[in-house]
Amino acid sequence: MPLAGPFDQDLLKKVQDITAVATLQNQYSMLERDIEQQVLPFCRQNGVGVISYGPLAGGILTGKYHQPQDFERDDARTFFYKYYSGLAFEKVRGLLKMLESIKRPLNQIAINWVRQQPGVTSVIVGSRNPQQVSQNTDAIGWDLTAQDLTRIQKELEALNI
Repeated sequence: MPLAGPFDQDLLKKVQDITAVATLQNQYSMLERDIEQQVLPFCRQNGVGVISYGPLAGGILTGKYHQPQDFERDDARTFFYKYYSGLAFEKVRGLLKMLESIKRPLNQIAINWVRQQPGVTSVIVGSRNPQQVSQNTDAIGWDLTAQDLTRIQKELEALNI
């Protein structure tokens, strides 16, 4: 049976009727939080580890982009990441501005935020070159404070992200 999208709670329940589920891999970032409603709570309650991908939202949470972009038509950022265009980008700009006050590299803040969410057991981070690998792995050596996590959550709620 081909799958049309990520595993949701209903599909997880169906699979668990057939076999045990050890881990789930879903997209998750400050900008893509759909799994928070049902999937993450279900996984926590049922001992399913969550391996998230896309914590940098296709590069947008690195601070590299300061305005909407026109990517090639076949670039995944034109259809996979909804915050690269139009009015949605204004929300991103507000979030990035607040994150800059944390005084850490934006990519590391984004990785840490996902890594520190209850139920997330691992994070897959894409890199295009050795420098990005090094910058991203530097996110491992520290954690966001409880105050930082609260401030980020309030900003996400205020921006309706």
